[in-house]
Amino acid sequence: MEKVLIISSSSKGGEVFASLVSERCTAQIHYAQSSQEGVKKLEEVDPALVIIVAPLPDEYGSHLAERSVEGNAGVIFVARDMNRKVVSGQMRRLGIYVFSLEMGRSVFGYAVDIMLAVHYRLISAAPKTERLQQQLQDIRAIDRAKCLLIQYSGMTEQEAHRYIEKQAMDWRRTRREVADEILKSYDV
Repeated sequence: MEKVLIISSSSKGGEVFASLVSERCTAQIHYAQSSQEGVKKLEEVDPALVIIVAPLPDEYGSHLAERSVEGNAGVIFVARDMNRKVVSGQMRRLGIYVFSLEMGRSVFGYAVDIMLAVHYRLISAAPKTERLQQQLQDIRAIDRAKCLLIQYSGMTEQEAHRYIEKQAMDWRRTRREVADEILKSYDV
């Protein structure tokens, strides 16, 4: 069951969008009536889909939309037709679907389907991203350790590289663990 967060200043508007979502999927619906309340709910709920019905009482809703894409939720931004063209460009670059009431019920249903698909794609990409970030951190630590060996032990880059690899093999540890030991020994 997907978690859906609907942020609308009008409770009636929130209920209308909740019923439209319920036509497309089985969802646990959460509501907020302001941007500030929406930010709190984003952290509490971790939704698969966020629907922002602009304007909100404390801001138009675009800042909340930008905040919403920091997670892995699909985001639908509902704007009045006259404002749709203004916000559409900036929102599109962030991967936010901008919807106008004039587009109709069936287009909203397709938007829900698309944004849920985006959510699942982001979730599947998260482990790969974390693994790549970990590899990048490992490379940085190893490079810092090499620099310390070059600076304080008078080794060349090749010698420092070979030293870290040999220590990793001899101690049966990863190169990152060896690099961390070197960094600790130089109080870095």
